[in-house]
Amino acid sequence: EDMVSHINKLINQVYVQTIKTQEAEREMMLAKINPHFLYNSLDSIHWLAIRNKDYEVSELLEVLADIYRKILASGEGMIPIREDLEFINDYIFLLDFQMGDRIEFIKDVPGELKAYVIPKLITQPLIENAVGHGLNKTKMNGKVKIRIRKKNDRLHIFVIDNGIGCDAEGLNRILQDGNPESAFALRNINDRIRLRFGGEFGVKIYSRRGWGTIVKVTVGMEEKA
Repeated sequence: EDMVSHINKLINQVYVQTIKTQEAEREMMLAKINPHFLYNSLDSIHWLAIRNKDYEVSELLEVLADIYRKILASGEGMIPIREDLEFINDYIFLLDFQMGDRIEFIKDVPGELKAYVIPKLITQPLIENAVGHGLNKTKMNGKVKIRIRKKNDRLHIFVIDNGIGCDAEGLNRILQDGNPESAFALRNINDRIRLRFGGEFGVKIYSRRGWGTIVKVTVGMEEKA
């Protein structure tokens, strides 16, 4: 009886594990299919809008589809600053449509730096944070500046806003050893940079309530061939 019970338990464990494996495989397939399906759907709606002469909608859809195309593009995870700025331009175009004249976006990037490569998707989440947390209640005169500078063998990327400010000390602490469920976007950027370039690189936050926030990202210099 004990042997039969043990065998039944093992069979049940194998069955449950098989179900979990199949479910994981299904989720992986959905993760691959859904973004491409969404991109293709946006492109189809874009052309439908053109056919119906709704050009404002078609332009928005075209930009959104282009953003998804760039996100889905394969590669080792490093892109030239020039391409990152193109992605940012698309993202800001959509934000401008939502925000109107409430926020001004300023890009201060010397031309000679645009050939250097940086990790994908580190600037856009910082802009999203600046708008969503620092300037989400602003009515006028909000500003977000993207500034990139070179110093010695490092690139410094700044995202600066004049919003409400934040708890910089707390966020910097979380970036080092804090709650893994907090500040996910910032920790993701910081961890990716430190993994590639070393512990002396990464994200640093400066802020004061009512003054605004500066997020500084430091990466190593890798010039694209």
